[in-house]
Amino acid sequence: MYHKYVPLYGEIDYGMTVYKDIQDDRFTTNHLEYWILYKKAIPEFTQYIIPKSKWLCFHIPSTEANQIQEMSQKFYLSFLPSCQYNIRPLPELEYYHDDVTDFLVPIED
Repeated sequence: MYHKYVPLYGEIDYGMTVYKDIQDDRFTTNHLEYWILYKKAIPEFTQYIIPKSKWLCFHIPSTEANQIQEMSQKFYLSFLPSCQYNIRPLPELEYYHDDVTDFLVPIED
């Protein structure tokens, strides 16, 4: 996917994990999709407006998929059960910049 879009539109700004069924449990579902997002509008892409929310942000010192997935698993298995945040039913975001990924999880106010 990366090699298909970068020559056409430039570096990918964000990635987004979309759960196909809002009732799916984020911990066990395989019903998800990964979308790429750009800050600029691209005519052949569908526009997606990200609702205003509070976000937990974790800095991952890499943009490699396996390291991002590892952090995501640690978040859901270790961090989330030990805190008192409620997750909003919105997609998770990954913001890629400066060889770092910000892993963003939407939380309730």
